[in-house]
Amino acid sequence: MELAVKIVGMLASLFALYKIIIEVVVFRSNKRRDEYEFSKKFISDLYNENIHRLTLEKGFLALTGKIYPVEEMKLLLSSTDPSSSINERSDAAGFVEFRPDENHYRWKGRLKSRLAQKHRVKWYYFWYSITAFLGLIPVYIRGTSALGELPLVAFSGSLLLIAIMCLVAAENFKAAKTFMGKFGADT
Repeated sequence: MELAVKIVGMLASLFALYKIIIEVVVFRSNKRRDEYEFSKKFISDLYNENIHRLTLEKGFLALTGKIYPVEEMKLLLSSTDPSSSINERSDAAGFVEFRPDENHYRWKGRLKSRLAQKHRVKWYYFWYSITAFLGLIPVYIRGTSALGELPLVAFSGSLLLIAIMCLVAAENFKAAKTFMGKFGADT
């Protein structure tokens, strides 16, 4: 009896594994086909003057997960590599803005200065170093026993989180520089 239960369990596991593998492969293939059809329809709708702007914005939201003005969508999709341009635009959102009246991108705020653009990544790495160092001081001073005290863990954890955010911001800024280079904006 025990052997029969083990065999049935093994067969059920193999069947479930087979089912999962088949569904993942078929689902990915169908998903790519659906994305292709949707993209093709969206591109044709984008240049149709009878389609309402809201419909186009919602279509772009479905395609990318972001809402952009129709003029910006057309500019992004006209690039030589639209997929990477859309991803880089998403990363660069905090650093660049689209000017619909001029149909181009420009740097936001202090980043309009070439000096600020040149040293921004260094700035983020500097703050990463400071916050990571400060976050690890309790561990250096008190050893791993500091990890048992909630206030020290909260202090260190928040500083280490800020350090990680600085690294993410540095990478996003690098993507923004690449993005701005693609669209001929001043970098």
